[in-house]
Amino acid sequence: MPTIPQLPTVTSVNSDDELPLQQNGVTSSVTVATLLASTQPAITAPTGTLLGRISLGSGGPETIAIGGGLALANATLSANIGESAGTVAAGNDPRLTGALQSANNLFDLANAATARGKLGLGSIATQNAAAVAIS
Repeated sequence: MPTIPQLPTVTSVNSDDELPLQQNGVTSSVTVATLLASTQPAITAPTGTLLGRISLGSGGPETIAIGGGLALANATLSANIGESAGTVAAGNDPRLTGALQSANNLFDLANAATARGKLGLGSIATQNAAAVAIS
């Protein structure tokens, strides 16, 4: 019986071609289609394309649009951070409504007493450091 390297090379393969397969000491045949049925097909996408999945249910990857202020170059997704249109808002950007701004030193809290309570600070947080009364 020839060894695999001694067999002639095949130049093309069809889905109904059969291959020998040994499972648990038993040699059987399997078609190329059956063998490949549970594998993922090759994914081809144009350069600069970001793939993901936005649809519900099962299926392959889909092209995802990159939002404003973001760029995809050399396989790196990056953000253009700033305070003007076409940039990603971060930090003390005035476009971040409802967010605390560090320059305000927590004076922009809607209710400081509620915030202290949620942090578990209790009344000690509002006492003068020179005259703390612990009860």
